[in-house]
Amino acid sequence: MGNKKGLRPLVPLKKKASFVDLDSGTKMEWFSDLCNGCGLCVNACTEGAITLERETEALKLAEYPCAAACPAGIDVARYVRFVAKGDYDESVAVIREKMPFPAVCGYVCLSPCENVCQRGCLDKPVLIRELKRAAAEYARDAWKKRFKPAQPTGRRAAVIGSGPAGLTAAYFLARLGHGVTVFDSLDEPGGKMCHSIRDWHLPKEVLRKEIQEIEEAGVKIQTGYRVESPEALFGQGFETVLMAAGLHRQPKMPPITVDASLTGKDFLADAGNAESVESGSRLVILGGGKMAFDCALKAQSLGVTEIHMISIEYRCDGESEVGQSEEAFDGGATVHSWRVYPKVVRRGGRIAGVEHYKMRAFGFDREGKLKTESMPGSERFIEADIVINAMGIESNSDCVYQRPGFFSAGDAVSELRSVIEAIAAGRWAASEMDKYLGGSGNIDERLAVGDGLLLPVNHPSKARQAEVTTNMMPGGYAQVELTLPEYAARTEAGRCLSCDIVNQVKGFTVDMTKCTRCGQCISACERGAVWLG
Repeated sequence: MGNKKGLRPLVPLKKKASFVDLDSGTKMEWFSDLCNGCGLCVNACTEGAITLERETEALKLAEYPCAAACPAGIDVARYVRFVAKGDYDESVAVIREKMPFPAVCGYVCLSPCENVCQRGCLDKPVLIRELKRAAAEYARDAWKKRFKPAQPTGRRAAVIGSGPAGLTAAYFLARLGHGVTVFDSLDEPGGKMCHSIRDWHLPKEVLRKEIQEIEEAGVKIQTGYRVESPEALFGQGFETVLMAAGLHRQPKMPPITVDASLTGKDFLADAGNAESVESGSRLVILGGGKMAFDCALKAQSLGVTEIHMISIEYRCDGESEVGQSEEAFDGGATVHSWRVYPKVVRRGGRIAGVEHYKMRAFGFDREGKLKTESMPGSERFIEADIVINAMGIESNSDCVYQRPGFFSAGDAVSELRSVIEAIAAGRWAASEMDKYLGGSGNIDERLAVGDGLLLPVNHPSKARQAEVTTNMMPGGYAQVELTLPEYAARTEAGRCLSCDIVNQVKGFTVDMTKCTRCGQCISACERGAVWLG
C-alpha cells in the first residue's frame, strides 16, 4: 500500500525513516516532509505499534499552495478554519486583511487557489470561493470593532477609475491615513464589477455594500467626473495619482528602452547591421505593428525560420494589415501578445535572448525611476542571436504620461483580467504610492484574533465535497449558484488539510513486531506520509 501521490511537501525534506519486519520482509516508511504531526495514524493503530513525539508548538507556514496561488496573498487556510468553527466574522477579518471585497470575490473570483488545493490530490478540492461567499454572508460585521482609523497624514492621493484596482488602492491608502479621492466618469462606482458583470452573477446590492464600507474607511468617490489628464489632478494639489480607468481608456505602456541589434527602419533599409540577419539566425522582433510585420516578412524572405515577435498590443491589434500578418504567421512567425516589457539579455558582450513578462502595474518614484509589477508566472525567456527594435516608438513620451508620483494599475495597464488580479494590482499600487508619500509601503494589517486552532492540527473531515445548489433565472437563460447553507459550509471547510500548519515531529517509530499490516494507519493518513509495502 503506497502513499498518496501529488501532495506537495509541507516543509523541505528532513528525513525518511524505514522500519522492516525481518521475518516477513514487510517495510514501513515515514516521510517527514509530508507529515503534519496530526497523530491520526497513532489513533488508528489498534495494536499500539506507532509512537509519535511532537514539539509543543506548531509551525505556521508563511507560504503554502493555495495562499501562494492567490494573487492578493490571502491566508486561505486560516480563514477556512474559522469557517469550520462557525466563526464567520473572524473569517471575513482574515480576508479583509488583504482586500476590501470578500463578498464580491465570493461571487466572481476565478479561484486559482482551488486549482492547487492539496485536497484535490485525494478526492476533490475544497470549495474555497464558496466558503468566502458564505463567510461574507453569515458574518455580522463584528470585525469592524477592531477597525481603527489611522491618524491623518495630511498627504493627498487621487485615483482615476472606481473598479477593483482603483478602489482597492484607495481603500488601503485611506487605511494608512492618506486623503484619497476617487474620480469616475460613470454615474455609479464599481467599474467592471458594476457595469460588465451581470446582476445574476454579482448582485448589485452586494457590491454597493462593500463600496459603502470603502467610503466609510475614508475614501471619497466622485462619480460623473471625467479626468482629461492626470496633470490636472496634480494641479489640484494631489501629490500622487493612480490611473485605474480600466478599458475605458486605451491601455498605454511605460517607456521601453532596449539594447537591440538594430532598428526596424535600418533592417528594412539594409542599413546598420542588417546584413547580420541571415538563414539560421534566431530572430526576435520587438513590436506588433506594420513595421514589425514588414521585418518578419523580410527575414522570412532571407531564409530565417525561427522568428518571435513580442507585441505590446493584442495579436494583430496594432497598425499591421490582416493579410500582412497572416502571411507572417503562415511563414512560421510566433507572436507573443501583451508581453509589454521586454529586456534584451547579453552574455559575454553578445545577445543571448530576450526576457519578457506581462505587467499588471507600474509607476514612477520620486527620482522618476520606473517601477513595475509583473504578472506572477508570466516571465519568459526567448533565446536569440539578433533583436530588432520595430516598436515604432520614437520617444518615451509616445508611451504614457510620465512624472514622479504617477502610477497605473489593472486593466488600464495590460488587458482584461479577473477581479482578483485587479485587486492584486491595486495592492501593489497602494504600497508604492504610500512609499512615494513618505510611508513604509506596508499595507498589511491584523484584523483577526487568534489563528483558528493551531494545536492540535484539525483532523480533516472525510466528507465528500459539498454540492452547490443552483437556481435557473427566469426565462432559462442563466443558472446561478446559491450560497452554501451554514452546516454545509462548516462541513466543507472541515475538509481542509491545513497545509499551513505543521506540528514539528521529533520522533516517529514503528514496532514492526506489533504491526499486523492491516493498513489502518495508511487509510487514516490524509497526507500520505506513511507507506507500507
